[in-house]
Amino acid sequence: MSRIKMLHETTICNNRYRKLSKTFNELRMLINKIRKNMGILKTAIIGAAVYAGVKYITKKDPITGQSIVDELLDKAPGWVDKAKGYTEDLKNRASNAAEDLAR
Repeated sequence: MSRIKMLHETTICNNRYRKLSKTFNELRMLINKIRKNMGILKTAIIGAAVYAGVKYITKKDPITGQSIVDELLDKAPGWVDKAKGYTEDLKNRASNAAEDLAR
C-alpha cells in the first residue's frame, strides 16, 4: 500500500470519527434536554397532586360542615391520652422487668 493511500484512508477515518463524535454529542445534548423537561413535568405533576390533596382534606363536608383536618384535630387529644396510657404501661412493664432481673 502506498503512503498516500494510507494517509487518505486515515483522513477518511478521522472525518468519520469527527462526524460520529459530533452526532454523539448532539444526541447527548438532546437526551439532557429531555431529562430536564421530564424533571419539570414531574415537578408540575407532583405539585398538582399536592395541591389537590390539600384542597381535598381542607374541603368542608356539606353534611357535617367539617373538613378532614377538623376531624383529625378533634380526635387528636384522645389519641394523645391513649398514647400517654401506653407510655405509662410500658414504663411499668420496664420497671417490673428490671426489678425481676435485679433479684
